[in-house]
Amino acid sequence: MARNNKLNIPYYYTTAKGKTYLLTPGQDGITEELVTFLREDDERTRLSDRYYQEAISSAFRLAEEMYNSDPDSYGASPIDCIPDWTYSPELVLFGEKPTTAKLDSLRALVPKLIPAQQRLYWNLSQGKRLVDIAREEGVEDETIRARVRRLYTRLRKLYIRTYGRDPRE
Repeated sequence: MARNNKLNIPYYYTTAKGKTYLLTPGQDGITEELVTFLREDDERTRLSDRYYQEAISSAFRLAEEMYNSDPDSYGASPIDCIPDWTYSPELVLFGEKPTTAKLDSLRALVPKLIPAQQRLYWNLSQGKRLVDIAREEGVEDETIRARVRRLYTRLRKLYIRTYGRDPRE
């Protein structure tokens, strides 16, 4: 008689909000194939993140070496080119990195903004610094800060009106 060699090792699944669930093969419709898929996906993600960080780090080191060797030939220090996610509309409105569904629901509201707010939204979403946006538009930093506050207020109101709940819920 053949022996069942499958291992019923549980898997801990953590949601984007940090809640952890114990998934055990054979219980609540959880299959061993699902657990295997989740483990393999975690490993692919981990490796992808690692290689991405290594590539970014080596590119940054090279750019820094080039800048330090001849600062006059390069417009800005590499440290000045690092994206600033402090004012990212998604992080500010949701208070955390949003799920794809939340991100899609927020981006669906962007066309309802006036064109200047749409440009500001996309600039902030790309990680542009406030001082760089102000320089591009030829205005003071404080003007951009005021526009950012109005943008967040408008997006929050649109989100509540459209979806019936606060973005942080």
